[in-house]
Amino acid sequence: MKKVKYLLTLFIGGLVFCFFVNLCDSSGLAAITAQRILQNQVQAYNYYWQGNYPAAIAIWERLLSSEKAEPKIAQIHSYLGVAYRQAQQFGASVRHFQEAIKIYRSLSPEKEQLAEVLGEIARTFNELGQSDRAIPVLEEAISLVPDNVELKALAYRSLGTAYWLEGNLDGAVEAAVTGRNLATISGRAIEMVPAFNDLTNILLSRSKWYEQQAREVEVEGDDTERNRLDFLAEQDRIAAIETATRAVDVSQGSTNLSTVRAMLDLSELGKTGYSKSALTILEKLPPSRTKAELLMRLALDNIPLLEEAIAISETIGAKRTQSFALEQLGQVYESSGRYRQALDATESGLWIAGQIGANDSLYRLQWLRARIRAQTGQKEKAIAAYRSAISTLQKLRSEVASASPDVQLDAKTEVEPVYRELLSLLLADASSPKILHDSIDIVRQLQFSQLQSFFGDACLELRQALTNSQSSSPKTNAAIVHTILLNDSSYVILELPDGTIRAYEIATSTEQLRQMIQRWRSQLEDTKRVPLGYRELSEKLYNLLIRPIESDLVKDRVGELVFVNDGLLRNVPPAALHDGKQFLIEKYPISISLGLNLKTPVSKGENRGASIFGLSVAVVDSELDKEFPPLPYVVPETQEVLKIVGGDRYLDKSFTATNFAAEIQKDYPIVHIATHGEFAGRLESTFLRAYDERITLRQLEEVLARRKEPIALLTLSACSTAAGNERAILGLAGIALRSGVKNVVASLWSVDDKTTADLVANFYRYLEEGMNEAQALQKATIAQLGIVGDVSRWTAFVAISN
Repeated sequence: MKKVKYLLTLFIGGLVFCFFVNLCDSSGLAAITAQRILQNQVQAYNYYWQGNYPAAIAIWERLLSSEKAEPKIAQIHSYLGVAYRQAQQFGASVRHFQEAIKIYRSLSPEKEQLAEVLGEIARTFNELGQSDRAIPVLEEAISLVPDNVELKALAYRSLGTAYWLEGNLDGAVEAAVTGRNLATISGRAIEMVPAFNDLTNILLSRSKWYEQQAREVEVEGDDTERNRLDFLAEQDRIAAIETATRAVDVSQGSTNLSTVRAMLDLSELGKTGYSKSALTILEKLPPSRTKAELLMRLALDNIPLLEEAIAISETIGAKRTQSFALEQLGQVYESSGRYRQALDATESGLWIAGQIGANDSLYRLQWLRARIRAQTGQKEKAIAAYRSAISTLQKLRSEVASASPDVQLDAKTEVEPVYRELLSLLLADASSPKILHDSIDIVRQLQFSQLQSFFGDACLELRQALTNSQSSSPKTNAAIVHTILLNDSSYVILELPDGTIRAYEIATSTEQLRQMIQRWRSQLEDTKRVPLGYRELSEKLYNLLIRPIESDLVKDRVGELVFVNDGLLRNVPPAALHDGKQFLIEKYPISISLGLNLKTPVSKGENRGASIFGLSVAVVDSELDKEFPPLPYVVPETQEVLKIVGGDRYLDKSFTATNFAAEIQKDYPIVHIATHGEFAGRLESTFLRAYDERITLRQLEEVLARRKEPIALLTLSACSTAAGNERAILGLAGIALRSGVKNVVASLWSVDDKTTADLVANFYRYLEEGMNEAQALQKATIAQLGIVGDVSRWTAFVAISN
């Protein structure tokens, strides 16, 4: 906004100069008219800097309708664009900037003016989260003014924001550093401080991203990578402190919003003594949207400051900011148990957010209202409010589809609690089929949100393919077993083939259940060292999860089980549950699923065969500083697959990333990949290893998406999922869902010995006999039970169905 103020000041000065020139050369009537225009412009300028954007807009709109000279029309369009943006009317802002750009493009000498307006419309795109529109505009602006340091500095600052929105944090830091360096050349605090502030916030954003990644890696047990990420996070944090300190020093006692922002950055970074100074400056400044937002940052739980922010936002017409301030005020009242005041603030915010369609604010307010209703014993009203919040979240999911993970809602803290709190209310005394079907539908919507969070987009095809949840019961003799893990209690919901649906509360706390699951997974992987270490938990978990539904399964003559698991239960094999006499896999064919009702691509032909890829030799990954050991049994495994189903095999040196991308396009219905693969809780840590390089999950998805015929079966052997990360299976199952793959057979952990080759070969033989994937895997598994004492060798394999 300092740049805008500078331009507006020049504009007023220019008007004064023009007025006196015209006064000397014009008639009396012309002079009076010019003077009246000047007075209107000065008044509009005053209204703008007082924060009265509606009044300033009204004057500029009138002047626009009467102005004839194109350069002045373009100027007025530019000021209207800025004013509408400050009033958070972004559509009108973009329209006026576009009109200004159209005029300046027709006035060939006006490169600097065009660059200025391009920078401003890009800033508006950034506020809308539309980095894909902002970046090319900013690149053009920079190219137009190679020698104008001031305009280039502004453009690079906005470019840093656009890269940040896109998720390119390294590019964001680089652009922000360039913006800071260019602004420093001017030596003027009015340009330097905002540039320092932008860099501070981008560094902090990258630091937080590193911290988040470090926690994910810690769960995966990779201490080396965790230490590296923690180091990078601390380096960025130190750089942010140094940059914010420099911003305050450069301010040299200036009393403006940029100085306040720098002080608040330092305060939030743990530097004491800045909050009070920031407030002293802030109270002296005129109302503006930025002032209201800074008051909200400063307020925390200070009610008078929040009320001041609300009043300012209301005065200047910044409704979106007002709705967020009301939600913050409502949270303060909620935390202190003042529910009446909390509800009043919430209802006011809801009305405003609904009026302007601010879904990111609206869902938070609906969620707050739901919590207040629940805490005051109004269960039905609470349920209705939670449903409204979830409905808004579904709309919001598509709005942020192309945004970076930083801009997207955090699934764990900002999305999942809404769904799970509603599920707790519904399932507390669930008895009716309708409530249970509704609960499954809510879980399904939560799964979509988790997939978006993992992959960083909303996956439009998946959302469009969502079908009616009431028709989720299979038409075969398979039963669907849903597990739902909530804060206070957890449940099994059973859908039987005849349409019956029942819920059973799991007879232990969720935290105890999570601990058992983690220990069990570790014990299953370690049966080579402790052969029967897993048995106690196999039986305990069987008694908790299967025993309550056992009689229903027998009575309804269920022939197959499909598990739709929640949380850490996704990372363990249901096949290894044990009733004291036999494994669950000995009773039923078993598959796992994300439980999403999807339209599956239909194959046009009856092709047979497989594209088979394998890596048997050791390879070094220099980027990971890791050597992947040889997998000698990949050779006989892939030979057997080729012998049984036919097709083409690419082993070791012929299994390159390029060759893989080309050969997988053949219309074979089966793709078999026997190589090292890691499916972690992060998209960045999930990959398959080819001979020459890693194939990332994103690359795999792109390759699969190019196929003309859908894949009927994707087999991934020798891969592993992160045991302690409940998001890990999302990569494995999600890639199939997003690419139209019908079935996946994969290993939850790597078992690189002869057992894998034998099990896989038997699996394909049973498929050739006409069994489905779950049935074939069951038969192949049972064949191993009598000859292999180490259960980790067969429990690793799961069938994932869509």
